[in-house]
Amino acid sequence: MDLKKLLRMNLKRDCKSSRNRKKQTGCQNKLEIKMKRAEAKDNKDNILRKKFDLNLEISETDMLNNVKGQRETDLKKIKRKLKEYTETLYSQSVNIQYTLENIPYLQEPLVLHSEVRSALWSLSSQMATGIDKMPTEI
Repeated sequence: MDLKKLLRMNLKRDCKSSRNRKKQTGCQNKLEIKMKRAEAKDNKDNILRKKFDLNLEISETDMLNNVKGQRETDLKKIKRKLKEYTETLYSQSVNIQYTLENIPYLQEPLVLHSEVRSALWSLSSQMATGIDKMPTEI
């Protein structure tokens, strides 16, 4: 059974069992309030469920554009094309010559001793310079 129907049946039964008229009106008001809360919660749950379902649909759709620009959605074709692509990547021979001239950081000048000394003296006194916790005065 639906949650709303069960809630309504229980509250109506409680309202009918009360003998005092004031209690019945109070009970009916409680019934209306609880029903409004249940409806609001159901609406919120439905909205969240729809968002979740949309996210699932978006994440589960697999698509690949082929050479002609058409979209391929067949999973077997997509797997086959990806397998072929990775095989061609690994089958190609790579002939890159690595020499010291090709490495850009070796072409830059090294840090000079005077630059290090001026950086250390520019720090405030009795401050730790790094992980070793050694002050600059040493």
